[in-house]
Amino acid sequence: MEKVLTKNIRDDRDPMWLAEYEKAGGWEAYKKAVQEMKPTEVADLVKEAGLRGRGGAGFPTGVKWSFMPRFEENPEKRPAHIYMVANADEMEPGTFKDRLLMEGDPHQFIESMAIASYAIGADIAYVFIRGEYTECQRKLQRAIDEAMEAGYLGSDIFGTGYSLKMYLHMSAGRYICGEESALLSALEGRRAVPRHKPPFPAASGLFGQPTTVNNVETICNVPHIVNNGAQWYKSLGLHKDGGTKIFGASGHVARPGLVELPLGTKLSEVLDYFGGIRGGRELKALLPGGGSTPLLTQEHLNTPMDYEGVGAVGSRLGTATMVVMDDQTPIVGVLKNLEHFYAQESCGWCTPCRDGLPWVERILTNLEAGKGNPGDIELLELHTKLLGPGKTFCAHAPGAMGPLESGLKYFRDELAALIPDDATTPDSTQAANAVSNH
Repeated sequence: MEKVLTKNIRDDRDPMWLAEYEKAGGWEAYKKAVQEMKPTEVADLVKEAGLRGRGGAGFPTGVKWSFMPRFEENPEKRPAHIYMVANADEMEPGTFKDRLLMEGDPHQFIESMAIASYAIGADIAYVFIRGEYTECQRKLQRAIDEAMEAGYLGSDIFGTGYSLKMYLHMSAGRYICGEESALLSALEGRRAVPRHKPPFPAASGLFGQPTTVNNVETICNVPHIVNNGAQWYKSLGLHKDGGTKIFGASGHVARPGLVELPLGTKLSEVLDYFGGIRGGRELKALLPGGGSTPLLTQEHLNTPMDYEGVGAVGSRLGTATMVVMDDQTPIVGVLKNLEHFYAQESCGWCTPCRDGLPWVERILTNLEAGKGNPGDIELLELHTKLLGPGKTFCAHAPGAMGPLESGLKYFRDELAALIPDDATTPDSTQAANAVSNH
């Protein structure tokens, strides 16, 4: 299998610094882009390649870039700044792929940011990085400093007139910063709350200026597309989606970690790269792409791990970093821990999310403790509807309902068995059932 994103990453994560990276072909794609291509040509190439976002949503990157206003023909109308922002916050439970890329090959990421910035016409780039990622910060800052000294960043780059400044911003840390407009609010020094859309960031983003936000792994694909072309990139995938993907696994696998594989590799084959289920046990369930993705089970082992393949079985590829559970795992504990996390990480902006998620957590806590009540399963089902898509200000609560809804689908009997036979229906449940029936 051809490694693309991780080909320079060593086992000890001692990265290539500038001289070694250049010797391995680094920064050549940036030179090609800035010296030989127009910004729109770079953006069109990425669009043709079909690169999709690797942060969870899977939105086509080139299409996202096409939303940015263009000022090449009317430079007098150009705003004060145009921003490129990398989301390196990586707060999704079970996800640690971007950390590998930033620590193991920082120059690849900085070069990728520079090309992406050129493609959208940005003159300032920010890396919004998780506060705990201090090792990433140290290595990325050294890579930025080396790039500045070499003339890859700064003013009038290669004598073309293009200028780019790049900064690191250490996040205070909130899950909601995975939502791009909340990230921009935090970057401005304000409360991390999602913004009304429209306007979208491409029209009014960071400090009210045109802005694009992309995930770290997404951006790291760009120099390879520039160097090798769109058709080459498409050929890397096994089905419709092109490219490779960094798959991860934690939990009940024999060898937790990360591996780069073609998009579309079957779930069973991905698990084999991590040694299968530890202790010779059977798979019970897994979260295929972080805590907000609906569960998959044994029946899904033949699923191709790409955007359409996972979507076809009712889940999402997400970050493709799996949390794996063996056949001895009580599913109620998994769901309770996830809902606790999402209740805790709610920004509190809208009532359904702020009040509904703690209620879901409380029901699951009581079920786990053997204190469940008749109607609890129906009450959980009601919440999956009341907190679902279109019912809240952003996608935080609907994401939290993904594992709960699938848990009820595949493990309803296991959850219902936790309700004691002598339990009585409380008034709150009767009221909720009345609401549901109404």
